[in-house]
Amino acid sequence: MLAVFVSIACQLAALACLKIASGHSSVGDFSIFSLLANQWLLFAFVFLAFQALAWQLALRKYPLSYIYPFNGLIYPGALALAHMAFNEPVTIFNVVGATLIVGGIWSMKE
Repeated sequence: MLAVFVSIACQLAALACLKIASGHSSVGDFSIFSLLANQWLLFAFVFLAFQALAWQLALRKYPLSYIYPFNGLIYPGALALAHMAFNEPVTIFNVVGATLIVGGIWSMKE
């Protein structure tokens, strides 16, 4: 199960890096070179690579139908990350929406 939680953590870290990367890019200078020069974007790709590796390790041990619902933890995790790291507002509608998504995904679990 550790691989599943590492996968989720890496995906959340990639989201944070992408958020930071978006603040370091300018709209007028959107080229492949400016993207490659953005270190936060490169960090996001590294975290996504680790996420993919961790997910493959998890799939070796557990059936997909068992571990996929754990991805539902990304929604409340992203809300918490946005609020704590970036001071973004979280409304009751965000919380209810994330709860409904997680509940729906978990209801699929056998």
